[in-house]
Amino acid sequence: TASGLTPNTEYRLWVRTKCSATDSSDWSLEPVTFRTICKNITSVPLQEDFSLPQAYNGNLPSCWTKVLSYQGQKLYPEIVNGKLAFKTNNWVLNKDQNLVVTPKFDMPLNTLGISFTLALTDSHSAPFIVGVMSDPSDTSTFITMGNVLPPDGLDRIYDVSFAAAPATHRYIAFRLKPNTTGSSGYEVDDVDIHVLSSCARPTNIKAIVLTSDSVTVSWTAGGSETLWTIQYRPDTSTEWIVLDSISTNPYTIKGLSATTKYQIRVKALCSDSSSESTFSLISKFLTPCVAEILPFYENFTGLSDRKFPRNKCWSICYMDIDLAFAGYSLSNNNTRDWWYSDNAYGMNSGGKARTSIWGYNVRGWLVTPPILLERNSFLDFDVSFTSYRSPNRATGTRADDKFIVIVSDNGGATWERKNATIWSNDSTGDYVLNDITNGVNHFQIDLSKYSGVVKIAFYVESTVADNGNNDLYLDNIEVKSIVNDPPTVVTLPADSIAHNTATLHKKVTEGSYLIDEEGFF
Repeated sequence: TASGLTPNTEYRLWVRTKCSATDSSDWSLEPVTFRTICKNITSVPLQEDFSLPQAYNGNLPSCWTKVLSYQGQKLYPEIVNGKLAFKTNNWVLNKDQNLVVTPKFDMPLNTLGISFTLALTDSHSAPFIVGVMSDPSDTSTFITMGNVLPPDGLDRIYDVSFAAAPATHRYIAFRLKPNTTGSSGYEVDDVDIHVLSSCARPTNIKAIVLTSDSVTVSWTAGGSETLWTIQYRPDTSTEWIVLDSISTNPYTIKGLSATTKYQIRVKALCSDSSSESTFSLISKFLTPCVAEILPFYENFTGLSDRKFPRNKCWSICYMDIDLAFAGYSLSNNNTRDWWYSDNAYGMNSGGKARTSIWGYNVRGWLVTPPILLERNSFLDFDVSFTSYRSPNRATGTRADDKFIVIVSDNGGATWERKNATIWSNDSTGDYVLNDITNGVNHFQIDLSKYSGVVKIAFYVESTVADNGNNDLYLDNIEVKSIVNDPPTVVTLPADSIAHNTATLHKKVTEGSYLIDEEGFF
C-alpha cells in the first residue's frame, strides 16, 4: 500500500524484483497508470471563482464533474474567461442538458447554503436549477433546491438554501435545461458555500431606480426579522453610508448622485438584540441621467465614428424586441447595430445615425436619455431607407425586417408593445417599411398620453439571412410641446351709461391662438 499520495492526481507505477540484498531486476517495461480519487470536502466556507490555472481554458475545477454536456463551439459546461459557462440549444436532434457536480461533502448539506452570481448570455432564458445528488453517475438522484431565472444579461447574486436536502445527498449540482425555443446560455461565478446562520442574511437584493437621485431597494428576509441595516456607497468609495434599524421593506434611499454606480448590501437585526446576520452579497445599481427638459433636439452634429452616441446618457443595446415586450430589461452592451454617418446617402444633412437592416442577427436599439415631457408633447424625426452604402432606394426587404419606435413610460424600466409604432412588411405593423423612401421621410408621433419622464428607443430588426441589404438613416430627433391655452377675458365696468345705451369695456389676455372681435358677445 502506497500512502501519502495527493488526491485526484494521476500516477505511473513501475515495479522491479528484489532478488537479494545486492541484486534487483530491471524495472517493468510498462508502468501501471492510476489516478487517486478526489478528497471529500470536509469544511466550509468554500469559495470558487474559477480563476485558478486548473479551472481555466475549458477545464473544470479539480474534482468537479461534467455529467451532462452540450457540444456547441465548446463542450459546455466549461470555464470561459474565468466563469463557468453553460449553453444549450433546443435543436430537433439535440436537446442536451448541462449538469455539473461538485466533489462530495463529508457533512450533511441541510446545514449549508450557496450564493453565486449568474448572468444570462444568450437570447433565450431557460431553467437554471441548483440541486443536490446522492450519486453523480445517476441523474435520477437530482433533487431541485432552487430554480433561478435571471431577468437580463447583468451579473446578479442569488442565494439557495439546502435546508431541505436529504442526508443521503452529499453532492451539489448545477443544471441547465433547454428552452422550448432557441439557444440558452448562462455564466456562473463567485460561488460561496457556507453554513446557514440562525439569523439568516437577506437574499434577492433588488434595486429599482426611481429617479436620478433616488432608488428603492427590496430584499427577501431570511426569517421573521423586522429590522435591518442598509449600507450603500459609490462604486469608487471605500466608506459605507449606514442606514440603521430600517423597519420597512422595500425602502427608498434619496439624495443620490446622477449617473453614478452604487454598491448596496443589507443585513438582518434579529429578535435577540445581540444577534445579527452577515451582510448580503453586494448588489450594484446605476442611477440614471438627469432628465432632459423640452425642447429636446438631436441632429448628431459634432459627433464622429469614435464619439457616438453623444454621451453616456444615450445607450446602444442588443435584445430581441419580444424579450423587451415580455418585461426583460435592456443593458447598454455597446453593440454596433447603430453608428455615426456623415455620408451623402439618404438625408444629406451632415451627421446622422445609421444602421443596416440585413442578415439574421440584427436587433439593435438606439435609446435616448430620459426626457421630461410637458403636456401635449410630440416626437418628430426624419428617416431615409437606402440600399447598402448607396443613394438608391432600399430593395429586397422581407417580412422579418422592422423599424420600431418605442416609448418607455417609466424612464426605460420596461418597454411595452402598446407604446410601439412599427414599420414592417408583414401586415402587422402600423406602417409599411417599404414605403420609406431614400429621401427625407418626416414622421411625428403624438406623446400627449404620456407624462413625466420617458425614454424613446429606435429599434431595427432582421432575423432571416439572404434577404435585402439596406441602410436606414435617422436624424433630427425632436421632442417638444404645444400648449393650447385659450385667451382670457375680464369684463371691466361700463361707462357712458344712458337710458338705452352703455359703453362696455373688456381686458383680453391672448392665449396660444388668436381670437378676433367675432369671438365676443
